[in-house]
Amino acid sequence: MVTINNDISFTKEFINQLVPLIPKEVHEFWKPKYSNTGLVRFNNNKFEAVYISSPSVYGEHNLIKFNVVKDKYIFDSVYSHYDVITKKDIHPWEHRYDKDLNVIATYKFAESEYEGFLSIQYKGGKKLKEYLYQTDPFQPEVFRDLWRTNTITFNLKNIYDINCLRVNGNTEIAYYWIR
Repeated sequence: MVTINNDISFTKEFINQLVPLIPKEVHEFWKPKYSNTGLVRFNNNKFEAVYISSPSVYGEHNLIKFNVVKDKYIFDSVYSHYDVITKKDIHPWEHRYDKDLNVIATYKFAESEYEGFLSIQYKGGKKLKEYLYQTDPFQPEVFRDLWRTNTITFNLKNIYDINCLRVNGNTEIAYYWIR
């Protein structure tokens, strides 16, 4: 699968709006930096969540997730390849932590494009979901409200396709890369 960098990014104003919503426990432990890249999740074209790339003292590949509830952003969790118990990088595995460092879910990432999925989600040791990596045609109407609210910025001239994650068997939910 080809990685597409479309020059889509979160605005500085949007990142600055989210940072104060991150619990102090997260700031103190992870010491995150904030990037203008990440993902946005839609369910039936309705904006549901945002994932901000946030390199930290424990590695470059972390995400901080916020749910969107009644047009407000609510901190949800941190995704990281760092295991807080063993204090080691666990790639190709990833944990999703709440603010108190409790593991909410674990993900195993494919080590080869031939495995047919990007990652598999486990909760309580049970396989719940497979995430598939694909390329979708860019649909500006899906992103229009994010652009109007100064959440993202992009140049339509450069965008034809966009990388996307889909849950295997679910056509309504889409995770689009912002990069």
